[in-house]
Amino acid sequence: MIMNLQTRSNVNASANSTGLSTNMYGRWYTVKYGEGERRHYIKLHAIVTADTDMPFFIYAKVTDGTASDAAELVDMIFNIGINVGEMYLDKGYLSRANAQLIADIGAVHYIAIKSNVKSKSHGYPAWNSMFICTEKTLMVMLC
Repeated sequence: MIMNLQTRSNVNASANSTGLSTNMYGRWYTVKYGEGERRHYIKLHAIVTADTDMPFFIYAKVTDGTASDAAELVDMIFNIGINVGEMYLDKGYLSRANAQLIADIGAVHYIAIKSNVKSKSHGYPAWNSMFICTEKTLMVMLC
């Protein structure tokens, strides 16, 4: 069955990443510990639909294995080319800039928060708004 994103006004989406092993070995482990070899890995960052009636990849990108999830979200958001209604993210994407980015594109963001996170916005209104809505919850959203 072929689904067309252009026929929908908004798509609910989720972003995540996973590390993938390669067949090459690096020398970092040898340098640090003086023994053995360490396998290189790459990271697959992806945005997928969160709708059960239309599950598929919206955008995918392969980076170096040490790439930050939070830093990659900006590039991913600007390259998807569709309207996002809701964006679900895990703790790896938690940042003030990412919360603001998602709010700026008109989407509602749900980001899992870390236990040590402070509600001070530091110039990002979307960050402060999500703490006003629901304090100390596992998932927070922009009201």
